[in-house]
Amino acid sequence: MALPEVEDRLLERLSLPQLSAETHLRALDVTVPEAMDDVAAIGVDTNILKALRREPTFADSLFVTVQSTETTLIAPGQCVIEYWNNHKVFASEDWNTFKNDLAKLTKHLDSDGVDGHDEEAVREIQRLVGDLTRDLEESRNPEYLKKSQALMRQLLDSATMPMVSRSRLASLAEVRLASKTPPGWADDKSKSAALGDFFGWCDFLFGVLCAEDPRKRTKFLFVTDDTKPDWRTGAMGHPALIAEFDWVCDGQLSIISLQDLRKLLAADARTKPATVDAEAEESPQGGIGAGPASTSESEESTQSGTEAAPASRTEAES
Repeated sequence: MALPEVEDRLLERLSLPQLSAETHLRALDVTVPEAMDDVAAIGVDTNILKALRREPTFADSLFVTVQSTETTLIAPGQCVIEYWNNHKVFASEDWNTFKNDLAKLTKHLDSDGVDGHDEEAVREIQRLVGDLTRDLEESRNPEYLKKSQALMRQLLDSATMPMVSRSRLASLAEVRLASKTPPGWADDKSKSAALGDFFGWCDFLFGVLCAEDPRKRTKFLFVTDDTKPDWRTGAMGHPALIAEFDWVCDGQLSIISLQDLRKLLAADARTKPATVDAEAEESPQGGIGAGPASTSESEESTQSGTEAAPASRTEAES
């Protein structure tokens, strides 16, 4: 299906009247998948992109897992835009972390003085700390930008980046905001933030509609650490969002936190070694992990008088 046709379906589903009791009741019973292998697609909010930038090792594990499980990773276009809009914030946070660490080191050096240490070496350390502080203080430092770019390159090697037409859905966005239809209304003090939530949500829905899962899985995830009531109701995602996802995409959506995602990836990592071992044992090859020899092979071993007979008599003769 061509992209304009997919967007037609999205806009139609979001605009059509419906008797929604059935989808709403199903939303109340949706449970978080127990394994990433059960997930057809996963979307990530801006705050999760920020966390992935901060934790490159965790980001690596996510990218490896979605590839191994053939799970579509969706970076909504709006969330990517907001990621770059917040680059200065990221740089400031990086700087503050460095600054606090350097301040502790400087305080330690000043308080301990040079007693028992090489005075010249201590002074050199203090000078280097001062230079490093000045070098890192500039938020436009290219190292901060490189860190942001590295995450985005890695992300978009693994993810799709869907974007709906802003102008085409603008009037719908206004109506939903006025009627407090999630997501976005909890950010009503900042209209741009409120509309950003709506477009991020639509980008995600659009991405799911465009994705093709050959395994026809029906479970989906959207990961956000936004705890405001337009995204969450207690420990679960807002039922209206889960029901809307069902109506638009014909699937079961779980809205989870970064911590929930960590648990899923950890569970996946624990099961992978067991799966590999099981596959090796079932392998007909006589390599590492191969099962015991067959009965006929054991008999040949006895007849030939060897303690560890090869797989066949032909191999023994060769």
